[in-house]
Amino acid sequence: EEDRGTRKAVRPAMDGPRSEVCHFSGLTLAAGALVCVGFLLLFSQDTWHLARVGERPPTVQGLDETSMVPVHEFYMYRAALAGELNKFSFGDMDAANMDGAIWYLMNEVVTMYTEGTRCPRKFDICKIHRFKVQTKATTPLAQQGMDFGTRFAYDKGRCMGRCFANNMCTSEADCEEQYQRYGYVVGCNNFGDKYPFPDMDTALPGGIWFSVPLGGRCDGTPTGDADCTWTYQDAGEVTLEELEDLSPGQDNCCSGHCTDFWENQFDAGANHDRISQALDLFERKYPALPRDLPPAPCNFKRERWYENDHWPRRDPWAPPPAPEPGPSEIELTLRALDGAPLG
Repeated sequence: EEDRGTRKAVRPAMDGPRSEVCHFSGLTLAAGALVCVGFLLLFSQDTWHLARVGERPPTVQGLDETSMVPVHEFYMYRAALAGELNKFSFGDMDAANMDGAIWYLMNEVVTMYTEGTRCPRKFDICKIHRFKVQTKATTPLAQQGMDFGTRFAYDKGRCMGRCFANNMCTSEADCEEQYQRYGYVVGCNNFGDKYPFPDMDTALPGGIWFSVPLGGRCDGTPTGDADCTWTYQDAGEVTLEELEDLSPGQDNCCSGHCTDFWENQFDAGANHDRISQALDLFERKYPALPRDLPPAPCNFKRERWYENDHWPRRDPWAPPPAPEPGPSEIELTLRALDGAPLG
């Protein structure tokens, strides 16, 4: 049992093995600091922004009521560095369904945005964690006909708002305003909606990404209160090497380990097989758990959530503009000789 802030969640013992490091043909990748860059913020954390942990949104009608909507139970997946969840608790981050996780891995982790092998792997990611998650909408959210809110992007535990292509995000203030309005609800986006990202057709159109705010995590069954919208249980992990060993070959090689598992990234049949193989691998490692659960009903409706989307989009990772160059020493000397002001 872990305790973080005022919220905690139970992690039951798993049937299968749980390693602390990932091995790639003799290379050991130990847990270390991660750097999160760009607009795909799903799977990287190194420090945590904890100022609002345990805080409750200001009183909004319905937020103090137990909502009368169903609880949804499904699997979430998160690609991660070895030891990440021993260092950081699950929350204030993003996750995915299996389709969304496989697309992220193919697009960014094992390739350079589909152009050639990426080695070392991005952020040294070497595992896929699985969680059995239960979610419940708050009353204000349910009144809008939704079970999920918008998917916000988290970087180092900090909510960056909605992040679109080219790192353009709406800021933490967007997160704060919506959590105050609806409570700390789980967010989602369907790849097919192309909003906020990915904003183009992908090879896995069934992908879903999620955001899980720590302020909504609680114990037991979620009630739909502002600070109890989701719970989770650890449901196992597989390593990328275990996945890649299912398809030996020479298509993608890194640190002496080669595989054809990621071959034909734009082929629908190959991607279907990749997802099936990953689900089968979890089932073999954890036979006491279901191979899969019914999918999350990601029914976020942006036209209802953002009737007036006034949020500007900025790149929060862009370097500050260079200062205007001042006068040179020669110019200053000439001005002094001429008696001109030095300003």
